[in-house]
Amino acid sequence: MYMFESGFGTDCKSAPAGVTQIDKPALGALAVISGSHVTFVVGMNGKNIHGYGGNQSNQVKVSTYFNPSKVKYFMPKGVTPNYNVPTIKFNFNKVKNESTR
Repeated sequence: MYMFESGFGTDCKSAPAGVTQIDKPALGALAVISGSHVTFVVGMNGKNIHGYGGNQSNQVKVSTYFNPSKVKYFMPKGVTPNYNVPTIKFNFNKVKNESTR
């Protein structure tokens, strides 16, 4: 809900004021998966994203998103992306890229 109110919308065709879209994952980047699921990138394992997020079983946790399609990455304007994302070989709770609402 807040993502839509801030200007992201369901298609993420353009970034709202204050953020810049980047072309690949960066540590701490906001990943918008399938246009509506949002997480902060904390690690990768191949094409799998490990993300820190909330509203998943009423808790804040790290989850693994397995080979998500339609993912876009965003960083706050003025912040230099750190593309040295750690490789994490452990798979956290699997998220099926579906809404957690």
